[in-house]
Amino acid sequence: MALACAASNAATVAYAGSQLNVDAKQTSLPAVADSIGWRNATTAKPLDVDGDNIIGTDGYTGRASNVAPSVIPSYLTFSSITGGGNSFGYFDNPLDPTGIDTARVGFQGTTATSADFFRLTIVGTSLETQVLGLAIQFDTYNGGAGQNQTFTLTQTVGTVGGTGPKTSDPLMILNNGYDWAFFEITGATAGDQFVLSATKGAVGPQYLQYGQVAFDTAPVPEPSTTALLGLGGLALILRRRI
Repeated sequence: MALACAASNAATVAYAGSQLNVDAKQTSLPAVADSIGWRNATTAKPLDVDGDNIIGTDGYTGRASNVAPSVIPSYLTFSSITGGGNSFGYFDNPLDPTGIDTARVGFQGTTATSADFFRLTIVGTSLETQVLGLAIQFDTYNGGAGQNQTFTLTQTVGTVGGTGPKTSDPLMILNNGYDWAFFEITGATAGDQFVLSATKGAVGPQYLQYGQVAFDTAPVPEPSTTALLGLGGLALILRRRI
């Protein structure tokens, strides 16, 4: 319970890592229903925070033409800050129960060296004891060998935990599949705001970019029995000293 209480006072941000080519680039309509990996539980996704191997169990939004699937979870609001882009490759629309459709993922991007992409604002208190997994799809347009960018997630409003902004590893833009970067926000509370920005690497792509944003949640892990016993022993030692 101590961890849950602490989490409600200050949110912390972490970069969990990236997973490359969760989906192959689809240049034609998928031939098999539910074949696209980000919504397919049979594709292993070790960084999916809730462990169900489905990116975006709680919701998703992003850039798409023809069909624009967007399900924003009730615990946040989402607003774009900058960028625009074109369609790129087909993908499965989770709102279509047939699993095959004409939705196309695009990119939200800019030619700037660095830019803020979107803002999340937390609504209500349901995330105070939760880890919010934020997955950002990248490598969705016009890349090449050596081209890379980084994402940075920064809390801009609210009580900031001791971690501060977190920046991803260099993310390669190879134009060969749908890749995902994963951040985790722990203990966010009502009114907290977070901004995702991107910066070109030494060999940057033509466009800073992202395609989809997906949301998952899981309970904040309970402290282990060993940790609790350790805290109890420390308290006893301090009490004896007093």
